[in-house]
Amino acid sequence: MPWRSKLVVVQLVLALLASIGLPARANATLAFNANAYDPRVWVSTNDDGMEATYVGRGLVAQVSPDGKLLAYEHGTGSAGWELKIYDVASGKRWVRLTHMHMIEKEIIGASAFAWAPDSTRVAVLQNERQSREQTLYVIRARGPRAKTRIATGHFRGVSFSPDGKEVVFGLAQTKDQPAKTDIARAPVTGGPLTLLTHDHISGWPLWGLRGQIAFSKRSKSKRWRWRGEIRTSALFDLFAMNANGGRVKRLTRVSAYEAGFFPAFWFPSGKRLVANFQSLNKNYAALVDPRSGAVTPVNSPGEAGFAAASLTADEQTVLGCLGSAVSAGQPASVPVTGGEPTVLNKDAYLPSWSGLRAAGAGAC
Repeated sequence: MPWRSKLVVVQLVLALLASIGLPARANATLAFNANAYDPRVWVSTNDDGMEATYVGRGLVAQVSPDGKLLAYEHGTGSAGWELKIYDVASGKRWVRLTHMHMIEKEIIGASAFAWAPDSTRVAVLQNERQSREQTLYVIRARGPRAKTRIATGHFRGVSFSPDGKEVVFGLAQTKDQPAKTDIARAPVTGGPLTLLTHDHISGWPLWGLRGQIAFSKRSKSKRWRWRGEIRTSALFDLFAMNANGGRVKRLTRVSAYEAGFFPAFWFPSGKRLVANFQSLNKNYAALVDPRSGAVTPVNSPGEAGFAAASLTADEQTVLGCLGSAVSAGQPASVPVTGGEPTVLNKDAYLPSWSGLRAAGAGAC
């Protein structure tokens, strides 16, 4: 895709982020874009990114959990987009995959790629030119190129198991809207899929350290009137289940128009979950207790917006991005106990920190 067209997509992403938010942790590696209209990737070993190293032209940078590697989409002109890996210490980079899943199709939610907990593999989507479907591959981050096909279809989120041996993802076989999506799991070495849901309305799974999988489920569409027109909008609630698809529990009940909860990350203890709430006029991160279903906003719900993506090492601060019209995508932080977002770097956009990995819609 030409760079000019890609820049238009960036503006669309930032417009989307005007209703959502982003992540970080103490002394973590931070990657970000410094210019929304001429996207170039930078990386820093400081949380705020003030002292950064230029990586190259690209988008959707994601730092590995250990902070040593950076994966990002690099434009190749008419040849499309490719996944590159960048070594933070040496500055070396290498191509892992070509004809990547384009970011404009990611606006609906799923991450373009996800890191394994041990930072050795990346789950990534590749376009199928003939069918217009995507194929999910697990690829090796270092060494000789190696990729394993996991599934083909249309995806809504992907997450690794805590031990890195499996992936869980939302998968629809057709492009119908609303998508008939179910959650499946599969070994990273390839093999038969195991469906964990069969309701055709579940996606955006996030596998926690205690074996729990948080996910979003589309509830019955709601009809409403806007400027004299009758509209139908989907509502998304947060659910949790075990790794085998059992003990399903509903955690939230959404009633607003065009709204929903999407999982952002689990606390390492597995006893708390942070989710992002998105609607037409309220966007915030919230602590969710998977036992009681209690939901506590981290930042004040409002039009300014904030989306969570990670947690500081001391588990005291939620890291993410702002979602206001003038600061969409800027890295920011909020105390776990609640408060207003603090901007970490006003010149950075679409950040990613090492440490906890985010998944689902609404993350930076």
